[in-house]
Amino acid sequence: MGNIEKEKLNELDDDTVVGAVRVFSNETTLHGIRYLIGRGHLLIRLCWLAIVVLAFALLVMQAQIVYQDFRSSPYSTKIDIVSEVVKTFPAVTVCNDNKIRRSQLYNTKYEGLIDIDDGGRSTEGRSSTRDKSSDNVWASVKDDYDWQGFYSASSADDFSDFINVVNPTKAELNDYGHTLEDFVIQCTYNQKSCNMSADFTVLQNRHYGNCFTFNFGDGDDEPPRVTSKTGALSGNVECCGLHLSLMVDEEEYMGLLAPNRGAMVVIHAPNTVPFPEDDGINLETGSAISIGIREEVIQRLPKFSQCVVDRKIGTNTSISGTNYTVRCCLKICYQQSLLERCSCVDDILLLDYRQCSVTNKSEGKFN
Repeated sequence: MGNIEKEKLNELDDDTVVGAVRVFSNETTLHGIRYLIGRGHLLIRLCWLAIVVLAFALLVMQAQIVYQDFRSSPYSTKIDIVSEVVKTFPAVTVCNDNKIRRSQLYNTKYEGLIDIDDGGRSTEGRSSTRDKSSDNVWASVKDDYDWQGFYSASSADDFSDFINVVNPTKAELNDYGHTLEDFVIQCTYNQKSCNMSADFTVLQNRHYGNCFTFNFGDGDDEPPRVTSKTGALSGNVECCGLHLSLMVDEEEYMGLLAPNRGAMVVIHAPNTVPFPEDDGINLETGSAISIGIREEVIQRLPKFSQCVVDRKIGTNTSISGTNYTVRCCLKICYQQSLLERCSCVDDILLLDYRQCSVTNKSEGKFN
């Protein structure tokens, strides 16, 4: 009878909460729990309690460190040097330092620039007491084509503020800018003469006017050239790469707008917009320059955006039909912000938008 009564008491114990906890502690594989809850000396159970609490605290701390590391979007850089037999030849853009031809400005709204250029660039008659606290530095200028007014109000010793306001449109650059036929007088690629009309693309730039890009490419319709040869020489004979001879035509220069005589060259990826004012290499007249490059390819993790929608070209902050670059993204983003604030732009990157007027008080302060 005694054994039966004990079994009944154990069954009753198991039916209570305390009994269920005791059963769990005896059967669980969690370290320390069975020694903490089960029967035993009080001091030993307190030691196990301290161990369990300490382990749980360390677990929480480690989980917090891992979560913070995840939120910080960590990245690693892996560099591989790869030799390839065939590579895509880069795009090469050349620009004349002079953006508009002097001979084409007669009987146009830019004719006043010729008068200033012919009269010298003396500081006599220029404003030296202009109110620097004024919101509009060109307050004394009559209109956007009052070149004498701009010249007189200019406060920069190098006339950089005056040069900045001479901003022809794309259509005006087509009429007044340098042409491919006059600028590039000789072109060979891998010892073969270039097809000037097919191999070059005209890209217009605010600072340099008409620029001409060799091997620009145009997606699948006009893939860029590829090459398996490196270096300019084979033995002592020029054989490989692109060779250009440029004629800057100094007689057409507007000295006030183009203080340097020469050209700018930009080497960039095909089907991307070049920015000679940022990435250009200056070429002096009467000199021969050889340029060699090494390609660096950056492949970003999927988390990082390329500022395009569904991998389509020409969306968000890139120019339609061209591939995304960080520099183009920043410049287009600035123009879009300017467009939202002033309903105008100050560059020719975006078509079909009004150019900001530097004589307008609200628009001119962003130029």
